[in-house]
Amino acid sequence: MLCAMSTTEVTPGVAVPEFDLADRMRKALRTSGVGVQEMADYLGVARNTVSTWINGRIVPDTRTLRLWALRTGVSFEWLEHGEVTPANDPGTRATTTGRWSGNLVTLSEAFAMQELPAQGVAA
Repeated sequence: MLCAMSTTEVTPGVAVPEFDLADRMRKALRTSGVGVQEMADYLGVARNTVSTWINGRIVPDTRTLRLWALRTGVSFEWLEHGEVTPANDPGTRATTTGRWSGNLVTLSEAFAMQELPAQGVAA
């Protein structure tokens, strides 16, 4: 499944690209300082698998997105859908952990969520 980037016209005649999942995954890596190989090792996949995801050639499953969000410190809702809500707004970051307040979840909880529908991580 390929990710196509769509555009929105903010000003008549001027198209502004919207960010797709692959864009958000790359942005999460870049801002967190996590490298492609480091993420591949964390997820237990090959480096080229991560490359296929961040280049938009294949869409990863929900479990992978949850772990990606956990490792990079971004909100699962933002990563999956590009949505900013009060729970994942950068203005409400937890100051003690440096992570999104709506994304505080342990690795074992993330694995337990792999069978759940995409509901977000916020409690």
